[in-house]
Amino acid sequence: EKEKAVCLLDLDTLGRGKIATDIADAARTWCNKADEGDVKNSKFDLKIFENMMRGYLDTAKFATRGEIKQIPEAIQKVILVLSTRFLTDAFEEKYFRLNSEQYKNLYEQNKTKSFAQMVLYRDFLKKKESVDKIIKNLF
Repeated sequence: EKEKAVCLLDLDTLGRGKIATDIADAARTWCNKADEGDVKNSKFDLKIFENMMRGYLDTAKFATRGEIKQIPEAIQKVILVLSTRFLTDAFEEKYFRLNSEQYKNLYEQNKTKSFAQMVLYRDFLKKKESVDKIIKNLF
């Protein structure tokens, strides 16, 4: 029992916010099996999304239909915002830390991660209709 996870906390986004944005942030991370900077393999995994939403909706009885319906649009927004943050920091070099094992400099790292998020965004757009169906079928 000691080794068993009870819950996950994302302290980076701890605070008052919208349910859809919090779920979207989790979906952006969990539903992309590729590394954050993997431009070739960034894809939105519908099976992971469906299982994630099933688990969430089984326990989140407080969530309203309106909040849940906002999740697909929120996922789009979260992916674009992160892509923008990476691209901005490619030039400013003051927010993200350099992973010197993978990248020569912050510009290269953040530009690559920004592009990977755009690949994820395009893949998400192709699958948005399926995402909408998953939400509709589960709620």
